[in-house]
Amino acid sequence: MNNTQHIHEIALVLSDMGLPRLGGWEMFQKMKERNPDVKAILASGYFDPDLKMDMLNAGAKDFVQKPYVVDAILRRIREVIDGDGE
Repeated sequence: MNNTQHIHEIALVLSDMGLPRLGGWEMFQKMKERNPDVKAILASGYFDPDLKMDMLNAGAKDFVQKPYVVDAILRRIREVIDGDGE
């Protein structure tokens, strides 16, 4: 089975930057390689300002500071999916 067969059906990816085997920046780059139009919101307890700017320039839609409020994340996800927050 091709693990990318549904890649263009994914509306948005919400991911933590602190992943066990692959850092958030590397994960974001791999997503962009597979689907340049991917919409991503990334979460972390700390964002390096330079890396944050690089990721915004590369197409990240937003960043969520941990700890976060679920309602705020859900609202932001809806805005990005609907195109109001791009």
